Amino acid sequence: MILKKDIKKILLDLELYYSSYTQPRSTFYSKLAVIEFCGWIEESFDKIAQRCVVNKIKTNVYRDIIKSIIEKNYGFKYNSNFRRMMLQTIGLLKMEQLEKRLSITGEKSILESTLDILKFERDRAAHTTITGVMFTFQSPSVTINQLDKIYPIIRKIYSFAVEENKRIR
Repeated sequence: MILKKDIKKILLDLELYYSSYTQPRSTFYSKLAVIEFCGWIEESFDKIAQRCVVNKIKTNVYRDIIKSIIEKNYGFKYNSNFRRMMLQTIGLLKMEQLEKRLSITGEKSILESTLDILKFERDRAAHTTITGVMFTFQSPSVTINQLDKIYPIIRKIYSFAVEENKRIR
C-alpha cells in the first residue's frame, strides 16, 4: 500500500504553497492537491486488488489477466472502478464479505460519498483552466481532511486483502 505519510507530506506542502500565494497562483495548488490525492487513491486501489491475489496466482496466463484488469481500471469511483476490479480479482462472495464489514460501521457510505465528491472535484480540476474561471476549488486543507477521513477505511480494505491472501495458498 502507498503510505499515508507520503501523500500527506505532498498535501501539506501544497497547503503551505496555497497559503503563501494569492489567486490565481494559489488555485494551481488547490487543483494539484486534488489531482495528486486522487492519483494516490487509484494507486492504492490497484495495490489492494493486486495484494488479494499476489501469492495465489501461479501461472503467467493468469498473472497477465490480473495485470490487465488493474491496468484497464482508470478511475477511483467506488462502484464502477473499485468494486468492479475487486469482483474480478476476489469474486462475488469475498466482495460481499468486505462490503458487509464496511457497511456495518458506515465506512462504505463514507468512502462512497467522499469518492463521489473527489471525482467531481478532480474532474473540475482536470478539465478546466484557471483563465476566466469564476468558481473556486477546494483548498488543500479540505483535501487533507478527506485523506484523514478515508485513509482508515482504505487501510481496513488493505488489511482484508492481506487476510484473504494468507487464507489460500
